[in-house]
Amino acid sequence: MKIETWYQHNFESQLEGRYISLKHIKPLLEKYQDIFSISSAGTSELGNDIPTITLGKGSNKILAWSQMHGNETTCTKAIFDFFKFITNNELFKDE
Repeated sequence: MKIETWYQHNFESQLEGRYISLKHIKPLLEKYQDIFSISSAGTSELGNDIPTITLGKGSNKILAWSQMHGNETTCTKAIFDFFKFITNNELFKDE
């Protein structure tokens, strides 16, 4: 598969534009709630939930943190591209 085709299949199109906020992410969190463990790490200074998404069950823990500042959305978008990729069962079929 060419990289352009791969990217089109794994790009999370629901997150558009330079700025994204929790209101943009909430529908995606709902979409993945039956696949990943989604909880709240607490609340922000403005009282918004800080989502925590847990995948896997191994003994090693890896923390990935995104969007510490509201205008730094690239990592958050990439994380949701990754979620779309790993939940795409068609890509992992034996041929």
